[in-house]
Amino acid sequence: MKGEDILYISGLALLDSLSPTMIGVTLFLLVKETKALAVKISLYVSTVYLLYFLLGVGLMMGIQTYLPSVTHLFHDAMISWTLFSIGLLLFVLSFFVSKKKRTLPKARNQRKSAMVGLGFMTFLMEASTAFPYFITIGYVSYREFTSDQWLPLLASYTFIMVLPSLLLSGLAKVLGDFLQPTLEKLRRVLASSSFSVLSWVMCLLGTVIMFATLDYL
Repeated sequence: MKGEDILYISGLALLDSLSPTMIGVTLFLLVKETKALAVKISLYVSTVYLLYFLLGVGLMMGIQTYLPSVTHLFHDAMISWTLFSIGLLLFVLSFFVSKKKRTLPKARNQRKSAMVGLGFMTFLMEASTAFPYFITIGYVSYREFTSDQWLPLLASYTFIMVLPSLLLSGLAKVLGDFLQPTLEKLRRVLASSSFSVLSWVMCLLGTVIMFATLDYL
């Protein structure tokens, strides 16, 4: 593993850390919750971290197991052009998908155990649109890193992903009421922003398909 690999993947991790859903939920907890706040945020962040890490491990193991058996299909020019056209169509159509207001997941009760469910909902909302995350998985697979290399790399990447929530929690703990108005404003901005899960999924899938077939056209 070279320094440029670490630099490239670190940049993707920083980009992925700007998760509007996870940051929005963290801001909601910091503004609305008062009892056992540190424990609740720790449970929430740990759940998201674990789910993303397990997703990455599953994808890496699946790619290493099944990818060699299907790569020969790309050598057929007709199949490559067909896949490239499908990818291009998905990419273009993604810009025409209607958008809707962002709905941030919320806990239905104040119990600590509800934070695990909240983390699970956040993962479901964000995982399908984690563009940098999937690029990283593809890059690591392409570079043929061994499990001794990609396991700690994936663990570090996922930690960077959840780092903003931990930093916000730490700042709220240190600054207290002084930071509350700012946190509330940020929460409202994220909650009122527009997004489309389908649009991002189509864009992601189309881009991946096009880049995967470029070398075989």
